[in-house]
Amino acid sequence: MKSFLRFFALFLLILTAAACGKRSGLEGAVLDGNGRPLAGLTVIARQVSPVRGYEEREAVTGRDGAFRLTKLFPSAKYVLTPLVTDWTLAPVMSVSYTESALLSRDGWVDRPGLMLRAAPEGQTRTLQNPIVIQPAVSVLFGKAVDGKGLPLRGVEIAAEATRPVKGCEGSIVVTGEDGAFRLDKLLPDSVYRLTVRANPHTPGRREMVRAGPVGKEKGIPLPVRFWKTADGVMVDSAAGLEWTAGPEQGLDWEQAGKWAASLPLSGGRWTMPSRKELLSLKQGGLGATGRQAPLLPLARWDVWSGETDGASRARIVNLASGREAWSEFSFPNGVLAVRTRNKI
Repeated sequence: MKSFLRFFALFLLILTAAACGKRSGLEGAVLDGNGRPLAGLTVIARQVSPVRGYEEREAVTGRDGAFRLTKLFPSAKYVLTPLVTDWTLAPVMSVSYTESALLSRDGWVDRPGLMLRAAPEGQTRTLQNPIVIQPAVSVLFGKAVDGKGLPLRGVEIAAEATRPVKGCEGSIVVTGEDGAFRLDKLLPDSVYRLTVRANPHTPGRREMVRAGPVGKEKGIPLPVRFWKTADGVMVDSAAGLEWTAGPEQGLDWEQAGKWAASLPLSGGRWTMPSRKELLSLKQGGLGATGRQAPLLPLARWDVWSGETDGASRARIVNLASGREAWSEFSFPNGVLAVRTRNKI
């Protein structure tokens, strides 16, 4: 057994010594996403099945982005890795090459690398196309408009990653005069939670969106039907109405009417809502269990309308289910006040 091990070790030594005279080369270029050469970038080639003396080679790109790796083991497989040191634009980088498959999934990688085979002995392989390196980010853009399609300026839009990656956790922007917004430095193909606030001091609408592929810009529609003003008035821009919630303990029908008529909030002129106006809230997603419920919080889901049967009952609408019913005047129900929206 010992003689066999000595023979095997001697064989490997002879093989390694013989291999030391074998050489091949590899050359190519590295560009950024705009086609500009990346100078001073170190490119490392690591052998997949290491042969002693050929395990790793490196080269530095010149002013034209070109590099040349020498003394590679002929026809051996190598993993080519550009060492990206400028992480100011993104926490991860995208590496692409049309002649070879990426070692990780399509688009972006944490440790970029290409697997390829060195040239035969005494030859140099030239990559037909450049290796392209760019920040692995994407952009969401769009316009915030009200329920009638008019642009909304000054709306705060916050994007928060559901699975944060350092440097791409999220972004906050405010819409311009034309309602336009742009969220950049987002992680490609990742899900973000958007919070839209027409007033930064009030609860906002939330929804989930997915960023586009690496290096791509993705447009998203962003209609904002409901929002709260600084004094707590909830605006329904589609219906041209303004709303506010009454006492949490609920009121009977007569008390509800008096409360709405005498409410001084933001200039007054409040009334009890009609059945149709209450149903429009539910249909717009602002019912008690709707995703925008915090904009108009209610302790009681059954809400009085101003419509009566002329005797002792009034119509109520349940904002959780949309169900309608008649209720005795004396029963305490939820209360909302409504008015036509002031023109801006």
